[in-house]
Amino acid sequence: MDTIGDIFKTARKEKQVAIEEAAKQTRIHHKILTALEENKFEELPAPLYVKGFIRRYSQFLGIDGEELARRYMAGYAEKPKQVFELNAIRLGMGDIAEYIKLIFAGVAIAVVIILIYSLGKAVLKTMLAKHTATEAETEFNQSVDTFSTGESVMIDRLAVIPEPKPEIKPRSELKPVITPRVTVWATEIFRIKVSVRADCWVQVKSDGKIAFVGIIRSGSSKSWEAKKNINIWTGKAEVMSIELNGRLLDPPGDGVIKNIAITKQGYE
Repeated sequence: MDTIGDIFKTARKEKQVAIEEAAKQTRIHHKILTALEENKFEELPAPLYVKGFIRRYSQFLGIDGEELARRYMAGYAEKPKQVFELNAIRLGMGDIAEYIKLIFAGVAIAVVIILIYSLGKAVLKTMLAKHTATEAETEFNQSVDTFSTGESVMIDRLAVIPEPKPEIKPRSELKPVITPRVTVWATEIFRIKVSVRADCWVQVKSDGKIAFVGIIRSGSSKSWEAKKNINIWTGKAEVMSIELNGRLLDPPGDGVIKNIAITKQGYE
């Protein structure tokens, strides 16, 4: 049975397309296409991205991408990989920029949706307030008309009742009014700091949302905040050290670790 790389290479040659032209048409870096055709899956990023590359390249070549993606997931995706950080270097800045554009586009769409929701809520609140004020004014006018025409009240039969005089107590009997103290607790936010001793590929989610995907360079660090939890994926856990609110946590482990879950109390 032909390998995935052989199928790609044969289909591209039959289509008479150079690897550079295929990269331009699919918007996949030519180094990734070359790795796919040479079955060098250990040089590629996470299986989720590779699966997408296989489908896109297959669609361009006119072959069954779903079958190839299944073969890849069954034969290669479950093998541990120690070189995630090398993938991002080989991808080049073009694909990284494309991912960043997608992230910014998603953020922009979310902001627009929030603005539309807030504006609609404010307009609805204003309309309800005007409607309530109109009803109150109508009821007041009806009450005034009823009083003026004498339909329900006879003015000449009203008795004038004197207002009672307030009782003045001596200063010695007065008791101070104590206002209870109300304490408002602020939302607790915790912070983690990740430092690395060598270049390391990292993906971070803060409260379920992707906060960072990329390489942390040797000798540097990055910090993130969250209210509930932070999840970390890494390809080289042994070079990482993690601090929680300034407190150094135990080493996370070695090699590829998926989903290091951290809360304000520590590791889950």
